[in-house]
Amino acid sequence: MRSPEKFEPRLEPQSKMPPEKERKEEKGNELTKEQIEILEDMSIAPYEKMELILVKAGLKSATSIELASDTWREQEESKKVDRKRQQDIERALGEEGYAYKSSDPEIEKITVVEDDIPEEKIKPEDEIFEEREKIVIEIARNQEELREYLKTIEGGSDKELGKMYGFPESAIEAYLRSEDDPGIVMSRKNLPEDIRKQEWSLFATFMMSKDKWEEELEVVKQWSETVNRISPEIYKEYIEYMKKMTNF
Repeated sequence: MRSPEKFEPRLEPQSKMPPEKERKEEKGNELTKEQIEILEDMSIAPYEKMELILVKAGLKSATSIELASDTWREQEESKKVDRKRQQDIERALGEEGYAYKSSDPEIEKITVVEDDIPEEKIKPEDEIFEEREKIVIEIARNQEELREYLKTIEGGSDKELGKMYGFPESAIEAYLRSEDDPGIVMSRKNLPEDIRKQEWSLFATFMMSKDKWEEELEVVKQWSETVNRISPEIYKEYIEYMKKMTNF
């Protein structure tokens, strides 16, 4: 079974950052060689490893890891998140120097379809509604930024969350106005073909503004270069993952 939706850019709960022109990588906060090896071995998604690198480098202030059980259907007992895996991830985060807070387990309802149905041929009748248990681990570089992150999530400010996720100011403003005017934003799939063919474009995990997307891509390039420099292994893993997710 798989979920019909792809990995899409988002402005939602996954430290304020200065405007993109002033944002600089804080090399003094990088992971050590030993911490990078721990991160490379963590049992989390490639894009979560990528974001953890960017948080440590100061290009994002916070991120999150979602742990979910398999879905259940026609079962007397629900399936649970692997608690040992959760403990292993929390231990690794501590060894890497991150501040984190894990949520209480909650039941999440999702829509899935059979694996053998091509995405473009999915029909409403192919969708199956499932439930699963989910735990979210919110993560920041230090306790102060973690407190700010949790406070912002509670307040529900997309603008402040966008800043914490390191998104360009112009992209955030366009996103906030897109509910009234959807045509002012664009995703990676709307970029010119010659840019989409570049591996670094796979780091464009936010909605861009149609007016300033070229400037906003400078942030994307910086993310790509930073991850590749700090961990070529995670960079390669992320690229291969995203190629599959986006039909690169």
